[in-house]
Amino acid sequence: MSRGPVVRADWPTRVLLGTAALWSVGLVIAALTAPFYSSMSASSTSPSSPSGASGHPMTTPTQVTHASATLVQVNGFKVLAPVSLPFLAVAVVAFVLWRRRKKESPGAGWLAWTVTVLLVGVALLGMLSIGPFIVPVAVLVAVACARSSGGSARQVQPPRTGLE
Repeated sequence: MSRGPVVRADWPTRVLLGTAALWSVGLVIAALTAPFYSSMSASSTSPSSPSGASGHPMTTPTQVTHASATLVQVNGFKVLAPVSLPFLAVAVVAFVLWRRRKKESPGAGWLAWTVTVLLVGVALLGMLSIGPFIVPVAVLVAVACARSSGGSARQVQPPRTGLE
């Protein structure tokens, strides 16, 4: 049983999807390791006497503590589900584009465009939290789909009529 020829995407599309995949993996790693939240607390000790020898209030030493936490530390591992959605979207779009190219179907297809639109929607909905970090992935995937919609893997020539 022989397989058909392996059809690969052009190198700019592979670079776009590869960059989107790397950025998506970086989002997951950042959710695990990067400090997204920071806090500061101050504590002071009260003096034993309300005023010093001169009658002025005594200054008390203040200890300031800085703390930081990652997305996972604050929200738990459940936060990895929405953070890993961009990688899942890139994987689905890459698979769909590969299958369409292998079948020599023109365009990116409805599934690739639907996943891309949903990814843009997730980025817009999360604009006040992680959305700005998803925007580059959405743009890269949209450009990859647009590049694939420009033609098919094999350019089809119109039939000749013989009148030429």
